[in-house]
Parts: sequence; C-alpha cells; structure tokens
Amino acid sequence: MEKLDLQRVREEDLKYLRKLDERGLSPAVGEDAEAFAGRLETLQNSLAEFETGLSQSGQKDLDGVLCVAKDRIPHSCFEAPLKHTDGLYGFRCDWVPGFFCNPRFSWLFGGCTYSFPPDFFTIFIISEKLRKAKKFLCYDREEILAHELCHVARSGLGSVEFEELIAYQTAKSGFRRVWGGIMHSQWDSLVFLLACLFLVCAQIFLPMLTPAVAPWLGWAVFGAVVLFFVLRQARSYHIYKKALANIATAYQGDESMARKIIFHATDTEIRQLADCTDVKALLGTWQTELRWKIVLG
Repeated sequence: MEKLDLQRVREEDLKYLRKLDERGLSPAVGEDAEAFAGRLETLQNSLAEFETGLSQSGQKDLDGVLCVAKDRIPHSCFEAPLKHTDGLYGFRCDWVPGFFCNPRFSWLFGGCTYSFPPDFFTIFIISEKLRKAKKFLCYDREEILAHELCHVARSGLGSVEFEELIAYQTAKSGFRRVWGGIMHSQWDSLVFLLACLFLVCAQIFLPMLTPAVAPWLGWAVFGAVVLFFVLRQARSYHIYKKALANIATAYQGDESMARKIIFHATDTEIRQLADCTDVKALLGTWQTELRWKIVLG
C-alpha cells in the first residue's frame, strides 16, 4: 500500500475519504476522523511490516497461517473480481495480500479472510486447487476473491445477519445469491454439524435403547434445525430486498446507489431501511457519522 495522506483524513477531506472508500477503506461504526486516521496509520505500518518480513524470509506466520511469498496470488487473478466488486458495490479493494494456502483438514476448503483487530489488518487465503484451475468442485476462483474482498471492505461494521448475504451477491448462481449465506457464523455451522451427528447416532444407537422412538427422533431434530436455518434466511433475504427496494425508490430507481448504501450499512441499519417509509429522512439523521458523510455527502 502506498503512503496515505493521513492529514487529509483528519481534516475530513471528503473528496479524499471517498477515494479511500472506493478502495475498501471505510470508517468503522461510530469512528470519527481522528480515530479512522489512527487506524489507517496502524494498518499501513502493519502492512509494511508484513511485506518486509515476507521479502526477507520468504514467508510470514500470522497466528498459525503461513503465508509464503511464492504462493502469493498474482495481480492478474484480481482483475475480474475487482471489476465485479466495482460494478456491484463501487469499490476496488486492491491492497489486501492474498495467498494460495490450504489449512489443515482442508479437502473442501475454498477460501477465507483473516482480520486482526484493532486496525483490521487483513489477509485472505484461497485453496491451492485454485492456483491453476479457475474452478474446483463448486468453487470459482473469481467468485471467491470477490466474495472475500467484500468481507474486507465491510470489516468495521460488525455485521452478522446480512454479512454473508451481501458478500454472496457476487455469486454467479442465483441460488447461491439467495441461499449461499444461510450460515451466519461458525456457531451456525457447528449447530448444523451437531444435528448431522445426532442423526447418525440416533440411527445407530437409539434403536438399542428406545426402539419405538429411534426411527424418527434423529430426523425430527435434523429437520427442525434445517427448517430454522431456511426460514431465518428467507426472512433475512426478504428484509434485504425490501431495504434495497426502499432505497432505490427514494433515489428514483438508482439500484447502484441502493447497493452502495446497503453495503455500508450495519444489520440494524438494514432493518431500519426495510421498515422505513421515508428513506431520505432516515439517511439524513445518519449523516452526523463520518461513515455516512462519505457515502451520502
């Protein structure tokens, strides 16, 4: 990353701040210009330290994630993903280090983002299988890169409910755009795996203990968990689409602006936009915050 003009950030130079926003560098929730400048300075130093260590030793360990210089994702691989995020949400996050790397137990691994608070220093890794091939199983390299860049640009929002849904809008498949974000967190994945485990155990062990109950108990628990996730995702998607429609209506059908606003919004703000009858008035009340001054000013 080239040296940033932190003084212009501290002075709330909106023209310069919008240029940073277009690179996926946005204030966190409630962050003022001074705090944002301090975080950018720390991020800049962290990136410089990372690059120095990488160039000197050829590799850098970040909390168990081994980044090797020769495995760095080349710039050519980012051209299509950056173009996609620019067209969809108006940003080109071109400063994040990315590597081909397989963590342990990674047979079905596609990619993930690692963020290190408080400065949101970030790297991401994608499967070694995608080094030479653009596709592996259900994974698409360009789609994964665009998806992970969305997480990087939204890292200061603390989003849970709509985070994956927004990132999955980069997907080429309509099904994944709707249902790809059905798991909101690692806890959701754990609950689903436990339901699967209980289903298997119920089929094997329960018949020995309670033959009358065993045939359906495992399926009942598994079905209840799946139904919960499906209904929750359907509701979240409905709220997301309603918020988009409300914003687009307020901006004379400008869907690009609607997506940009949604991209910068927290979970609570997206819900407010979905329930609001006067979007412009609501957005006006948010413009005291630096994050929204940049987006709406």
